[in-house]
Order: sequence, then structure tokens, then C-alpha cells
Amino acid sequence: MQRIESPQQLKDAMKYLVSADTPSIDAAVAKRFGRAAYQLVVEANVHPYRIEKCQRSVHDMPAHGLDDLEQDVTGVIAGNIGPEAFTDAKRNGLEVFIVRRATVREALMSVTSGEVTAAVAPSVRRSRHHHG
Repeated sequence: MQRIESPQQLKDAMKYLVSADTPSIDAAVAKRFGRAAYQLVVEANVHPYRIEKCQRSVHDMPAHGLDDLEQDVTGVIAGNIGPEAFTDAKRNGLEVFIVRRATVREALMSVTSGEVTAAVAPSVRRSRHHHG
């Protein structure tokens, strides 16, 4: 994983893992990272934004799938994130951004413009575990 040393590095890299309800740039950001229907790897420094990779939910994967991301993904965008996924993201050198009631496109604009800053803690107290 690429380590982020400064806010400018984060903006220059601009590739994010975004939790989404559907596999579209105009999808709603999922309410919860670990329960998202899709995880999109989006390159945000090109216009229009480009979805590089789309995968089904990662909630059953070890480390929420964050250990297996491409090296140039530098941030995670979700509506909420629990303590386990937040810890996994931080351990992998990823910044976490909480964006609610927005599309993937709107969330990327908010993060890249600096309107939304990186979270310093999980947005929910407990991680939800999948129980068949």
C-alpha cells in the first residue's frame, strides 16, 4: 500500500474505494461500508471519474478486502464504518472519509475538494458481523 505522508499526496493520488448500492458512479454511497452491495475502485483525478474495478461486497472477506487492494488506492469512502473496518483501513495506510446522503460522484467531489476531511475514528461503535 502507498503510504500517505501529506494531504497534498492524498489529493494527488485520488483513487478511492467507495462503498455503493449499485455499480455506478451515480449510485448512492452505501450507508455502511461492511454491508455495501458493491465496492468500487474509482480514479478521481480524471474526468469523467472512471470506475476501475467493481466487486461485490467484501464484508465476509478477511480485513474487509482491504489487504488485497491495488497499491495506489489511498482512501475509503462510505456512509458509515465500524471499528474493525476502520482499523483495517488505517493498518493498510488508507484514509477514511464518511459521506452520507450522496452519490458516488458527489462524494468524490466532496472529498477531493477538501469539503470532507478524513475521519479520525469509526463512525459507529460496533462492527456488524454477518450471521447466515
